[in-house]
Amino acid sequence: MDWSPCRTNSPRFRVRAHTCDCSPVVYELCVANGLTYVRRSDWSTYPTSVMESERLIDHRAQELWSQIMRGETR
Repeated sequence: MDWSPCRTNSPRFRVRAHTCDCSPVVYELCVANGLTYVRRSDWSTYPTSVMESERLIDHRAQELWSQIMRGETR
């Protein structure tokens, strides 16, 4: 999985799902401008590392989210 630095061109986004924030790495399934992506925040680093997947149509992003939740990709 290739992660990119967090984009700032989507100031408004909605989080549709997320993992527990009790873990040092938190994943969020986000929607902005009609596209869906996964945001990965690593709280074990300083400053916090926030990365994003590519922007995808919804069903492809859902597949990626499912793979991450099953531990098939990081």
